[in-house]
Amino acid sequence: MAIVPRDWLVVANAPQVGSKSYQGSNAYKAKLESFSVDTEHFLPLFKDEQTCCFEFGESPKISTYLYCFIAGPYQVFESDIEEIRNFKVPLRVISRKSVAKYLENSKEDYFNTTKSGIEYYEQLFFLQLSICKA
Repeated sequence: MAIVPRDWLVVANAPQVGSKSYQGSNAYKAKLESFSVDTEHFLPLFKDEQTCCFEFGESPKISTYLYCFIAGPYQVFESDIEEIRNFKVPLRVISRKSVAKYLENSKEDYFNTTKSGIEYYEQLFFLQLSICKA
């Protein structure tokens, strides 16, 4: 679970469980209670800033150095090209808002390079598996 300022983005390798809950809602209160969060001591850390709560399920079995949890005032970019939007692996670029204006013009280069890399290594490892089985 993550409790963050209301306008933050939160993503992880694990799937998000349900929708984010906003401070003051019954769902928010229930999530905090289910994780035994001491609201009297924890929530004042945010001062008067509104918060929201994200809950994540179990992550796939991956090496610990590959686990990712991101929280902050980020901007998300997705491709404008349909072939990349419908690629077998969801591709997004997450950027600090302070540098997002520089990424806007080059985002498709990142998507094309990542897509090409995934396809290359997928083909390479499939070929190696085929040779090993022969």
